Amino acid sequence: MSCYEWQIGTVKIPTKQFPALYRAFVKEYNAIQQCRYNSLKSLYDYTMSIGKGKRNFDYLAHMQNNAAMYNVRFNIRFYDIDKLFSNGRKKPLHPTKKMYDFANTKTNDFMLDEGTVTISFNKLDHSVYWSVPENNHACERAHEQPEARLLFRLLQNVKYTRNSGGKIIGNDEYNRDNMQSGGGANYVVFSFGK
Repeated sequence: MSCYEWQIGTVKIPTKQFPALYRAFVKEYNAIQQCRYNSLKSLYDYTMSIGKGKRNFDYLAHMQNNAAMYNVRFNIRFYDIDKLFSNGRKKPLHPTKKMYDFANTKTNDFMLDEGTVTISFNKLDHSVYWSVPENNHACERAHEQPEARLLFRLLQNVKYTRNSGGKIIGNDEYNRDNMQSGGGANYVVFSFGK
């Protein structure tokens, strides 16, 4: 069943804790990207061995037809396979680290789920911004991403002080259909702080 939903919010982190939270996020974010890169290399090597010596072997069709199996076996997302076949190539590109967005200490914005979900760190006011635009099961998909699970785990471990914390609000099509008094309004999905 469909469920169009969205979320947005900003959480202010205590000044002394923000650098550690940011460094921890970047370190683990890069570990996730490295894991995805290693999985893509393994898939590439496996597929190249299957097609070796076969004339006119259709690598793209093979990968697309077996994408569900590769998702389980190699932990590959469907759009990771597309990275290997740019510009209508019939033979896959060799995976490189440039295919993934590794972060450095200057990276403030992180895009998840094919660029639809945004995590932004504001170093000036020590806050974290979370945004999931409205789409069918968008929040559910967003929270399944390992980067999102990482962010919310880090936010839960912060020791919030006065003037820190925040709320992530959202709404969905079932809530909006509520016809009772006060019904249909946006609601708090997550709350951080005192």
